[in-house]
Amino acid sequence: MSRWGGRKRSRRPASTATAATSGQTYLMPFGKWSGTPVQDVLVADRAYCTWLCAQPWFRNDYPQLHALFSQNGAAPRATPAHNAMQLRYLDDRWCLRLALMLDPPSFRYDGPEPPLQAYGQHRYAIVNRELEAQAGGGWWDVRFQLYVPPLLSERVLVELKTSIGDEWPEVLRQVKRRNQGEDRFDRAGGPMACVVVRSWDSTNHWASVAQAFQSEHITLISEAWIGAV
Repeated sequence: MSRWGGRKRSRRPASTATAATSGQTYLMPFGKWSGTPVQDVLVADRAYCTWLCAQPWFRNDYPQLHALFSQNGAAPRATPAHNAMQLRYLDDRWCLRLALMLDPPSFRYDGPEPPLQAYGQHRYAIVNRELEAQAGGGWWDVRFQLYVPPLLSERVLVELKTSIGDEWPEVLRQVKRRNQGEDRFDRAGGPMACVVVRSWDSTNHWASVAQAFQSEHITLISEAWIGAV
């Protein structure tokens, strides 16, 4: 059982077909592309995305979308499929499910309580969420904390991969460097880093690769598992 009250899932890889078809569509909430999937806007109208990012109201009112639009095209990994994965973390319930799987270290929080919402047996809040969060050794795709009164989790650090093949040792090296650049707090044991994968294309067995990641304190997770929590 998780310290947060959820049940940990067994670590077994999802099939490529299941993982590739999982996903939720997020729609633009305003403007000329209102009602259009955000990932389609990122591909179809880069000039509009650039214009939005220059507007102070967009930065203030939609900080997560601003972060996503700002980085679109700035790195080779900013593909429509990658953006679609990243958009899922605007959903508080999706973040909660991942946190319940990871069971991150936590500490008692005595500060002002953020607004809570209910999901099953949980009353919770997702706080300090960032998309494209800068770290000492690069950028995390997502970074957030889970608050379940009276506990606040350490930071959950997420690297997203649409697929991983036999280049996985380089992925491990990159994420390890990034993880080492994070500040650590003795009170909670440090942040919880993970790599979430949509499609597994390696000739190596998932379990052996997951063990290699775990030896560096990084958890390898299939995206399909999160939706099944």
